[in-house]
Amino acid sequence: MAVRVKVCGMTRVKDVEVADEAGADAIGCIVDVPVHTPREVPPDTAEDILSTASPYVTRVVVTMGKPPTVEEADAVQLHGDEAPEDCENVAEMGYRVVKTLWVDDKGVLWLGDDIVDENTLNSYEEVVDAFLLDTKTGVRGGSGLTHDWNASAEVVKHVDAPVILAGGLTPDNVEDAIRTVRPYGVDVSSGVESEPGVKDPVLVHEFVKRAKKVGMERW
Repeated sequence: MAVRVKVCGMTRVKDVEVADEAGADAIGCIVDVPVHTPREVPPDTAEDILSTASPYVTRVVVTMGKPPTVEEADAVQLHGDEAPEDCENVAEMGYRVVKTLWVDDKGVLWLGDDIVDENTLNSYEEVVDAFLLDTKTGVRGGSGLTHDWNASAEVVKHVDAPVILAGGLTPDNVEDAIRTVRPYGVDVSSGVESEPGVKDPVLVHEFVKRAKKVGMERW
């Protein structure tokens, strides 16, 4: 199975070009989030950045709550505490919807301050196009910390929707992560940066190469 690769937290057009050349399947811009991150850009900047991606690259806006209108976006990754009906509302705006959930150091799945049980997971699965599993920390993304990949692997087994793995992925660990979780895709941001918000071309190319290589193994 070919594993899809998303490079997130884009702040510069030149980094989109690097991801494109490396063979990334998706890029992401972080827009309108209530927490400080050096990777956040205004909607008009996101528009400019996403517009430079090639036609076969999926363009994602990562946000919390109601998404800003970014015409160049193909999908919205809801990275907050959005309810299933919020996800459905975004889908009705014409975007594909990716919902982020968090895995803690004990392998428990969370949404905000609430543990996600099977019923909750099923209610989201009815209205989203994919799940993204990130590491539960004091920040929402970009922590550079991994989580229990075995817990993420269990989610993959129990849902029909595609699952994208995030949280502390780097060129050095992405192969082990994919072999353990067998996700639809992987999402990287800080793990391929030379400094916060600035992608390192060598790391981006190496990450994509390793993810694609292991994704072609027979599982």
